[in-house]
Amino acid sequence: MGESFFDSLGQVEAGSIYGFLSSQGGIREAVVLHTCNRFEIYFHPGTFEIIGDLDNFLRGKLAHFRIVHGDETVRHLFEVAAGLNSMVTGEDEILGQVREAWASSKEHSMSGPAVDELFSKAIEVGRFVRSSTGIGRVRRSVSREAVDAFEECGGRGPVLVIGAGQMGTKLARILAGRGYEVAVSDRTAGKGSLLAREVGGTSVPFSSADWARFPSIFTAVKSDIPLLSPLELEGSSAELIVDVSVPRAVVASRDGPRLVTMEDISRRLDRLNETRSGLAESARSLLNSEFAKYISLRNDARREELLRKLYLYTDDMVREQLAEIVRRAPLNAVQREVVEKGLLSQRSKLLSVIVQSLKGSDEVWDSDFIREVERMLDGNIRAR
Repeated sequence: MGESFFDSLGQVEAGSIYGFLSSQGGIREAVVLHTCNRFEIYFHPGTFEIIGDLDNFLRGKLAHFRIVHGDETVRHLFEVAAGLNSMVTGEDEILGQVREAWASSKEHSMSGPAVDELFSKAIEVGRFVRSSTGIGRVRRSVSREAVDAFEECGGRGPVLVIGAGQMGTKLARILAGRGYEVAVSDRTAGKGSLLAREVGGTSVPFSSADWARFPSIFTAVKSDIPLLSPLELEGSSAELIVDVSVPRAVVASRDGPRLVTMEDISRRLDRLNETRSGLAESARSLLNSEFAKYISLRNDARREELLRKLYLYTDDMVREQLAEIVRRAPLNAVQREVVEKGLLSQRSKLLSVIVQSLKGSDEVWDSDFIREVERMLDGNIRAR
């Protein structure tokens, strides 16, 4: 199983990649995993000739790529499915994206036994690592932490979100999703109205006088000067303000509403990062254990299959030798049985060293020699 990681893919679509891969006689199975920050091609079998052809096909469309093969491909996909290879460790979306990539491979008639086994196991391991460690439940977003801090401070609705940009939009959606009555205020009235309608809330004019009636306020704006000062907050209904603006949009007041700032949220994120780091370490340890078990079981199966082929191949050789002996000197039944036992005993002695080696370390299964033996046996068995 080969694998390529492409840093930049321009306008090349997964469909065109599948079209190219299916046209290559040496590639029997492939999966293209394409996300917003990841483009990987898994293919079987993996050869240097195929890598060269891929390089030529994608030349000018990518910055550079790196290649892994064999067991490292398995480990990498396990890490991807578990969220340990993501920009945000433990993120949830990648597991679904791996599943979708596998399904797309089937749609393009590029899946097969090797791909199906690998991706099925990777999804299984990804789920197991997540559920066992809880790494996916530790969030890492400013907007989610801001809303969590708001709730822990006893915030109540209706809630005003000042700013309908990217951060304000995330805040409004999370708050609405948690059942709060949401109002939106933005310098651009139309923009604020669109977001308010999306979350089932109301639009409020961009004026401190109109903000004064809300017990809870989130500010997510870019402003060189504060939007809310102690004077403007005097006499307002505000009890809690969560200011995620950079620089700050609210001036703290000793007698004013409680204020949660980006510094507070950053400290929360730092604590989460420490927790996530510990969970990531546990997740990686668990993944390594699952990887080792999978490789061991897979190699056991390969051993049994290779030994079966070896004995099948040498059984044919013994029969041929016996037939040649009988052709040259006719034997009665007793003589034939003695000669056959002798040939089988000789076969067993010759194979004993190979059998012991195959039953030894897993490292032997990474060798080109073993792969060549497998190909030779397959060819000879088919020929016979």
